[in-house]
Amino acid sequence: MSDDNTENNNHNLLESIYKHIEQGVCIHKIVYKDKQAVDYRITDANPAYVKILGIPLSEAKGLLGSELYESVEPFYIGIYADVAETGKSTSFVSYYSPLEKHFNITVTSHEKGKFITIFDDITKIKNKQKKLREQERSGEYSLDYIPENIAVLDQKGIVQYTNKAWDKFTKRGGITASEIKVGTNYLNICKKQAESLPCSPYIGIKDVINKKKESFVMEYKYAFSENSKWYKMKATSFRKEGNYKVLITHEDITGQYTTLREKLKNSKKRLQNMLSAIPDLVSIHDKDMNIVYSNWKGFGDIDQDRRILGSKCYKTYRNYNQICPDCLAKEVFKTKSSFKKITKLDNDKWYEIRVIPIKDNYDNQSGKELFLEWVRDISELKKREEDIKYISFHDRITDLFNRSFMEQKIKNIDKKDNFSIGIILIDINGLKLVNSGYGHQAGDEMLKKTAELLGLCIGKKDILARWDGDQFIILLSQTNHVEVKKTVNKIQEKALDYQSNQNQMFSVGVGYAIKNDDKQDIYKVLYRAEDKLEKDKLTKNRSDKHKLVENLLNTLKAKSDETREHAERMKYYAHKLGEEIALENEDLNKLSLLANLHDIGKIDISEDILSKPDKLTKEEWQIIKTHPEKGYTIAKSTEEFSSIAESILYHHERWDGKGYPDGLSGEEIPILARIISIVDAYDVMTHRRAYTEPKSQKEAMIELKRCAGTQFDPILVDSFLNIFKD
Repeated sequence: MSDDNTENNNHNLLESIYKHIEQGVCIHKIVYKDKQAVDYRITDANPAYVKILGIPLSEAKGLLGSELYESVEPFYIGIYADVAETGKSTSFVSYYSPLEKHFNITVTSHEKGKFITIFDDITKIKNKQKKLREQERSGEYSLDYIPENIAVLDQKGIVQYTNKAWDKFTKRGGITASEIKVGTNYLNICKKQAESLPCSPYIGIKDVINKKKESFVMEYKYAFSENSKWYKMKATSFRKEGNYKVLITHEDITGQYTTLREKLKNSKKRLQNMLSAIPDLVSIHDKDMNIVYSNWKGFGDIDQDRRILGSKCYKTYRNYNQICPDCLAKEVFKTKSSFKKITKLDNDKWYEIRVIPIKDNYDNQSGKELFLEWVRDISELKKREEDIKYISFHDRITDLFNRSFMEQKIKNIDKKDNFSIGIILIDINGLKLVNSGYGHQAGDEMLKKTAELLGLCIGKKDILARWDGDQFIILLSQTNHVEVKKTVNKIQEKALDYQSNQNQMFSVGVGYAIKNDDKQDIYKVLYRAEDKLEKDKLTKNRSDKHKLVENLLNTLKAKSDETREHAERMKYYAHKLGEEIALENEDLNKLSLLANLHDIGKIDISEDILSKPDKLTKEEWQIIKTHPEKGYTIAKSTEEFSSIAESILYHHERWDGKGYPDGLSGEEIPILARIISIVDAYDVMTHRRAYTEPKSQKEAMIELKRCAGTQFDPILVDSFLNIFKD
């Protein structure tokens, strides 16, 4: 008896018996609508239940009862919801037509809002009842022809019928036929049997007799004189001629049990192998903190000589001499509920610890209270969470706080007892132009440098963040106008110092405002700072952008043939041609500007390509052809030059449509672009370049005439040549 119990306990310890019991077990969750239970959803099931359903578990999971059974009667929903809410178990008999089977369904709950159904196939008993009824109706009623042992009780528990198989069964158990004959009270016999059975069927059968249950099932082991056998007792209600009866059977399941034990042995081995493959520590302890089982993985991967079952968990795993101060076991035993926590242990790693109460029992027999501890190393996950949190609140380029962080900070700091709040907004003048002219890498460097300079201007309690593309924000708490103004002056001084020391164009616009009344809206204070910033930018922006463009042109002239003299000659000839065709003064001014800036897009092309004396390679030529679009971007980034952006973009288009970048032809090409292409070609031909000797004026004019109608606008060429006739 003790060996069997030990093996059963081990099986239950690993919770594998549920995979092999013949009863179908299914876990459901109640679905509510407007706080009313309207349906339920399958969350898990054992193989026996899956077999009943006839569909794979993967398909069954998540299905609603109404989807599975086409419709669910409100009566059943009410039963299930009551069990799920109150935890009180119930049972009933139901017929499942797709399988043509009868089931005794026990409904219980392990967690509020959820319920478990246990399906016990009672089809054989129902068929026997049906056969009995048919025999009664035909006048051929005889239990002796049925091989199963059967007894029929009335509503008081008195035996009314028994068959020969029943007499043989009771005699083998040491009970004579006279002790359990017709007229005997079977409930009294059940009381006597309770002394030799592990649990008494008395209450269960009594509940069926008293109509509290439609059926009762109990499995038990009985020791005969020659051997021991396992039986399944079933008590099922039925009606005979309108009278309430109870059918009792004892089915020999020894063969099934032997097969089950073998399956459970194999299952135990598989589960142990599976647990050994899990990287987390899975450890089972008793109430005295002794280790009952461990897979010795993860946090439990300790030296072999310390891996001792029966040792104290706190000593074995953490080398403590007493129970761990953060142990959850006491709370688990007290509440009978699972607990989970995330904590950092002595080895400086983060762990997720789940503690789950379990009971070492079988067939409702009382067992030892245990708890399972599942310990998972989440240090990497924790680090990723911290990284994500950092990224979500920091700017990628400057590593300052970002707008999301600052908006939250503004909400937190805006309290009644903290109304002296200063807001400073800083805007980098010309950042878009720097990005367009020198590339985004140069723009990023300017952002980093600005962040560095601003960091030198604030106090320890002040908060600095990147607010927008080219804007920064400083939040000062418990401050006043003098302190805020002092910070603003320091910012402006640092910007001027940097510009002077680095001989580099660098300018910022600054606006600020102060909340000095707890009734003021913090966002209106922010708007005031933005308004001051815009006014400051208006006074600086135009001058600063002109300086930036001048820097771009100087950089271009330093690494190419784009000299000041070339630009001046182009302005002269372009102006002359414009006057020749009677352009308005506004367009003549644009031509002068275009003569200066038409090739500004070459700013980020390497000097090796721009000054190469030999013929350009195919790849180098493709790089050169990008400069109109680059120049267009630079011009569009400044209000003053945006009017000539389109002419910069198309000054290499050809009259015949074979130019670049868009292959425009004829008068599709803006007239200023057509003019500048003629003037540029003439000046390049008549002055020395790294790759060619200059032509004479006459030779250049002949070349222009030759290309009129293909490369150049023929009418404009004639007008240009007319200049020289005068």
